[in-house]
Amino acid sequence: MGLWRIALYSGRVLLMLLLFVYGTVFADKICPVDGKHYPDSYLRCPVHGSLLKAAAKPKPKPGHAAVKSMHSQPAKPVSHPSLAKAGTPPPVKHNPVTNPGVTKPVVTKPTVTTPAVTAREPEKVYDAANEFAPENNPSGPWSYGYLSPDPKPNPVTFTAYKEWVKGQEGIDIVRFPGLTDPNVGHNGTGKVVTQEKITWEPNALTLHPNWQGFYSVVRWKCPREGIYLIEGGFQGADAKPTTTDVHVFHGVEVLFEDFVEGFGAVSAKRFRQTLTLRQDETIDFVVGWGKDHNNANDTTALEAKITFKP
Repeated sequence: MGLWRIALYSGRVLLMLLLFVYGTVFADKICPVDGKHYPDSYLRCPVHGSLLKAAAKPKPKPGHAAVKSMHSQPAKPVSHPSLAKAGTPPPVKHNPVTNPGVTKPVVTKPTVTTPAVTAREPEKVYDAANEFAPENNPSGPWSYGYLSPDPKPNPVTFTAYKEWVKGQEGIDIVRFPGLTDPNVGHNGTGKVVTQEKITWEPNALTLHPNWQGFYSVVRWKCPREGIYLIEGGFQGADAKPTTTDVHVFHGVEVLFEDFVEGFGAVSAKRFRQTLTLRQDETIDFVVGWGKDHNNANDTTALEAKITFKP
């Protein structure tokens, strides 16, 4: 190949390279065939002869203008009075970030209510012997009387005794007026009292039936509604000996019944029961003349306690 051919070929390649670089960097038009760029003064592509089109200019990316404007302004020096004095960085104040459109929820602490502690009500004991008061009948919840001489005792027929007398050796007796029995007696002397074959221990409470079959009764009336423990016993107080029938009633309902035949502790018949009682309901402790239908030597000791259970 001749030198002139080599020079011509090399010149063409160099020209195309220059045109490519110029069209890429400075050109405003583009060939629709091969996409090469050419100067704005070209109307047709020198290679293909096609009409050139205006090249689309790239749009600036978002934020470039802001970055440029930010960098274009010189930074202002920051001064702090404490920096010149101490040579240390100024303290940083942390301001709370607030958002007027957001309302912070109000957190309320739950109210803790401590239940009031009330003192437990103490038990209340009603003792027939300790609370015996012959001058008053009834006396508080206790009263003393008799039942009619039916084959079976009937609490509905209760009648209060009307007379109180001082017996021998200081025994207090409440009874049917003008009659020695039926009666209820009590030894408040503080010592043992003996009359014939009858023995009253200190604070002993006794009941004696009538020769016609009248029953002698100690009655307790419930002062308030609640649960009550009823306990105690009957025993012979006459050494000849005692022969009686004994009963405990809740109203007209029989809670306990038995026979006392003998004297002292060996003859004792005991009872114990827990009941729910309403106000003014009654508990009757009853003594009759026994299987022999004879009231001789029938003085019968009664121990009766009624305890309110709160």
